[in-house]
Amino acid sequence: MKNAISIILFCISINTSAQISYSFNYKLKIKPEKKSETARSFCQLVNSKALQYNFYVADNMNGDLIDTQRNTVSHIYIDKEDKEFNYNVLDHLKVPNLAKYTMNSDRICIDQIKPDEYSIQCFEKDADSPSLELIASLEPADDDLIRFYNITFDDDLHLKIINGLKEKLNGNFNYYIREYTMKDREGSRKHAIEKPEKVNLNLINSLKEEEVAL
Repeated sequence: MKNAISIILFCISINTSAQISYSFNYKLKIKPEKKSETARSFCQLVNSKALQYNFYVADNMNGDLIDTQRNTVSHIYIDKEDKEFNYNVLDHLKVPNLAKYTMNSDRICIDQIKPDEYSIQCFEKDADSPSLELIASLEPADDDLIRFYNITFDDDLHLKIINGLKEKLNGNFNYYIREYTMKDREGSRKHAIEKPEKVNLNLINSLKEEEVAL
C-alpha cells in the first residue's frame, strides 16, 4: 500500500514539474516585399520535424513563439548568456483560435505551372471563385521545410495545402518555399525567404505546464 502511494506521489510530482521545451534546427530570414525605412527583415526559427510551433524572432532576441497545438502565443525574451537557452515569458496569451483563415470546405486545387512552381486555389463551400490563392516557388533543401511562413493559417487548412502540394512532388519533399505570392480578400502580397540556415537551439520554458496553459 505504501509503495502504491509513493508511486502515485512520484507521478504527481513529475507532472507538476514538467516543463515545455521547443527545439529548432533551421532559421529562415523573411525579406519584406518592398524596401522602405519601416520594412525590415526578420527571422523565423522552425523545426523540420514539427509543424505545430515556430518562433518569430528579432535581432534583440525578443519574439513571438506560436504553438498551434496549445493555441498559445508567447512574447518571449531569450537570455543569450544562458547555455540552456531558458527564456522569460514577457506576455502570454492562450487564444481559442489562432487561425486567420478558416474555410468551410477542403476543396483545394493545386496545379504545376512551371518546374518547381505551383498554383494553389482554396475554395469555400459552394463558391465558384477561390477565397485564397497562392503561387509558390520551391527550392531544394536538406530537409522537408515545406510550409508557408509569415502567415497564420488555420492549422487544418495549412496541413491540407502542404499535403496536397507534396502529392505533386513524387516522394521527394526536401524543399523549402523560396517565394510565394498570396491573394485573398485583403489584396495581394509577396513573401520571399532566404536559404535556410541550420541551427541547434533548444528552448526550455521556465514556467510549469499548468502555468503556461492558463
